[in-house]
Amino acid sequence: MKISRLFAQLATLSLFTSLAAPAWSQTPAAKREQFKKETASQIEAPLPPELLAIAERVQTGRIPCELGHNVGVLPDDKSPGYFTITNGTQRFRLIPVPTTTGAIRLEDKARGGVWLQLANKSMLLDEKNGKRLADECLSPSQKLVADAMKAAPPASILGSPAGTVPSAPVLPQAAPAEAPPAAVSTPVAAPAAPAPLNLTPPTVR
Repeated sequence: MKISRLFAQLATLSLFTSLAAPAWSQTPAAKREQFKKETASQIEAPLPPELLAIAERVQTGRIPCELGHNVGVLPDDKSPGYFTITNGTQRFRLIPVPTTTGAIRLEDKARGGVWLQLANKSMLLDEKNGKRLADECLSPSQKLVADAMKAAPPASILGSPAGTVPSAPVLPQAAPAEAPPAAVSTPVAAPAAPAPLNLTPPTVR
């Protein structure tokens, strides 16, 4: 009796365990299928021209990042302006959003994924959990810009290269003052000698 009751408890526990399997226990193939089902059920409206213009500037392909990571940026040919980004087993479905800084930003509002593309690098963020998933992602063109910035750092707002202390400006030295012209002396004639006195007494006649 006790054995049969034990088998019944084990069967019930096994049933609940299979039903409550966590999402992280899924295989990569199962995650891909789940991602396809979730994205297929979403209604993807056509994007306006301003967002399509941003999408044309997105660099796609397999982009290497720091620490050996690789991020895949794949455009959707059937839905222009939509992108699928993969990072290991993580997948995001993103669209462009306008920015005021000129950076290219793609967002997956449902899952919190954000892809930022700058001139010299890109990065993948998980805004929902406040984490940076991949950084220093460089496409070939971004690597050229990054190398150029390292070779010639941009000048600071003070006009000196970043990381240096600007030196004091050299002021022009005033020309030495000219000596006043020498006074021209006019020769003065020496006074004439007085006539000699005649001391001879007059002759008396």
